[in-house]
Amino acid sequence: MEIKPKSGEHTLSGSVLLTSALIVVIIMVAVYFVGAQFRDDGAAVGDGTFSYASEGGVDIVPEESGTEPDPETAGKDTATDTYTESESETETETEMESVSETETETETETETEAPETTTKAPETTTKAPETTTKPPETTTKPPETTTKPPETTAAATTTKKEPESDPEPTESVAVYVNGKAEGAFEAEYVNGVLYVPVCAFAKAVDASELSVSDNGDTATVKATGIKVTASKGDPYIIANGRALPLASSGKIKSKVSIIDKKVAAPLSALAKAFVVTYEEKDDGVHISLSGGYIKSADSFYDSETLDLVTRVIYFEGGDEPFNGKLAIGSVIMNRVKSSEFPNTIYKVLYQENQFTVVNRNDFKKDEPNYDSKIAAKMVLEGYIYDSRTLFFNSNGKGWAAENRDYLYKLGGHYFYN
Repeated sequence: MEIKPKSGEHTLSGSVLLTSALIVVIIMVAVYFVGAQFRDDGAAVGDGTFSYASEGGVDIVPEESGTEPDPETAGKDTATDTYTESESETETETEMESVSETETETETETETEAPETTTKAPETTTKAPETTTKPPETTTKPPETTTKPPETTAAATTTKKEPESDPEPTESVAVYVNGKAEGAFEAEYVNGVLYVPVCAFAKAVDASELSVSDNGDTATVKATGIKVTASKGDPYIIANGRALPLASSGKIKSKVSIIDKKVAAPLSALAKAFVVTYEEKDDGVHISLSGGYIKSADSFYDSETLDLVTRVIYFEGGDEPFNGKLAIGSVIMNRVKSSEFPNTIYKVLYQENQFTVVNRNDFKKDEPNYDSKIAAKMVLEGYIYDSRTLFFNSNGKGWAAENRDYLYKLGGHYFYN
């Protein structure tokens, strides 16, 4: 059996489809024109509440993002939700982008002013550190200032001239030799130091035939086995070629002086030269004789050691004041006693990178000056200018300046502990 489609039903279905399509088209056209009118009204308002403008930059917070937004990018993001076929829509979007750009530029200028203001604050705050760095420079100056008093006192010590008049004795005391009162002279206390006239003392303690002389500035005593010389202003006396310091340490304040028009020296040095002992009592000074004289320089000093110390003092500070030479020699002896350095003078002076003058070509050729020889003898006698000094240099820089305690400047050298 053959089944045929009904022609009436087929015709009806096509009419229905055509009618539906027309209705859809009409609705779409209506929606289009209504939407266009709505957009025109919104563009005309221009009060910043339209969604395009809102997304274009009003809600941007530069403080959070850290960078300024791109107005062009913000406009393109909102335009993707609209139709582009219409010319009026394009014009509307262009106008909205202009509004967005204008508002964004206005807000950007306003917002960028704040960062400029905030960046100025750091510039201001950086100036404060620059100001605060200046006080440290100022604080570094006090150490330099505090070192000046030693320089001043050192200069005064080394360059101070002998007083025009001789120091006045503060007290005279009687002298007893082996219990017998000595009527030829008295002892005098000068600044707490007991002085006696050189020639008179020698005659009182030595029964030998002595040759004595006192020309007003220098006193000389000679006898078999002894020769003593004392010159005004010297901080030592020479006994059998040895330089006997008038003090054991520190700046030597006692010097050979003129008392009652006679050359006088501290009793302690003369007693050592003539090998006598003495005791200070209420009734005066009691001297006990023991006989003999001080050993000569040739038998007391090791000649090579004396020559070595003399040359180091000379090449390190030959043009320094006498106290400066004594200070250099004291550094040598302090090192010998210190556990930080070798325990002999030779090893101390030839220790690598220390007293480099020993490597000079002329170290053994040039003849040291007289004061360098005397200073060397005095430190070998046991005199120490300052027991703290272990380093010195001539420029105040270098390893010692950075790593050791600075003490003072004496002459042309800086001394360190």
